[in-house]
Amino acid sequence: MELTDEKILIYTEDTHYGFTLCIMEILLRLDYKNLFLATYENKYYVLKKTRPDLIEKIRFINLKNLPSFKNNPMIRIYNAFHNYQKISGVINNENIKKIIFLESNEVLFKIFNSIKSFRNAEKILVVHNLNDFISYKIIKKFFFEYKLRKSTFFDRIFFKKMNKFVVLNETLKQNFELYFDKKVYVLPFRIAENQIIKARSNFLLKRLPILKFTVPGFVHCDKKNYKEIIDSFKKFSKDDYILTFLGKVVDYNVVRYAIENGVNVKYYIDYVSEEEFRKEMIESHFLLGIISDKLPYGLFKTSGIEFEGPSFGIPTIVNNENIISEKGIFIYTDNLQDTLKKIFEDFKDGLYYEKYGKPAYEKMFSNTLENYLDIMKRILEE
Repeated sequence: MELTDEKILIYTEDTHYGFTLCIMEILLRLDYKNLFLATYENKYYVLKKTRPDLIEKIRFINLKNLPSFKNNPMIRIYNAFHNYQKISGVINNENIKKIIFLESNEVLFKIFNSIKSFRNAEKILVVHNLNDFISYKIIKKFFFEYKLRKSTFFDRIFFKKMNKFVVLNETLKQNFELYFDKKVYVLPFRIAENQIIKARSNFLLKRLPILKFTVPGFVHCDKKNYKEIIDSFKKFSKDDYILTFLGKVVDYNVVRYAIENGVNVKYYIDYVSEEEFRKEMIESHFLLGIISDKLPYGLFKTSGIEFEGPSFGIPTIVNNENIISEKGIFIYTDNLQDTLKKIFEDFKDGLYYEKYGKPAYEKMFSNTLENYLDIMKRILEE
């Protein structure tokens, strides 16, 4: 049997649609024909609507949604166990050879898996946050200034049952190897898709009269410094820009503060569909990654902004040097207001395309699918 005839199950529970599509597209391009996707029905339909050409080639395992443990503890336990049993049945009945866990957030699933793991399949885990699996004693000793979630006994047991690991950038790979004697690979959170490259090229030809700045992700202050962003934009004319908060508003105080300070802000009360997310991103001049210093981004955690700029061809303004990579055009700032002032001046002088837009667009071609095929082959075959 050829390796591409092996059956692979992809398990995902989060709303990282771009990452899920990235993994599936790479596997299909490598000609893996027998792919199974275990996820919730609502996520499956978002993926199907976004990329029907991929989803129609993959067999769907419908998992039960998990209600709040606080509100419905018995239903949550029952549904989590049902999901575990359903996946276990598919693995045994279909002779699944490999499982790729795209996340590992669901505690009950990890507990069931820790007690009785899927023994007959090679298990590959994507690690988004290293602190989820490192002893709290180590974190407290070396990273005491950060308020990190403590890893549990079952986190570490679940981790030990994995055969291979994937992280999302080279810095996390280096830090992973400091703490674990495990084989680890690097894959991106998003890739530059051909249709996005074409759409981005069309956008850059439009030469719009005002600048559009976008802050992707849920709107709350735990991860991003919205106050600094708003305080910087309020110094400029509303006629010169639009600032888009591209994610569900979790903390409406952020929006209220922007409105009270006369900032030209666009925002979404509810979840942003993947389709709408892509459209807003493609039509952005700059992304803003002014992240909070409360979390160790670039050390133990990755930020989506690190991949969204390169995959959409958008120059990205950041205040953390640890998330800058050669895969995109990043503008480091320690004074956002001054950085914006220079950008507005360049835009009025007609310099946006040559100085910012074109270089970021050209970087997209180093983030396409073809650049990661060999890495995935090694993950599956070594």
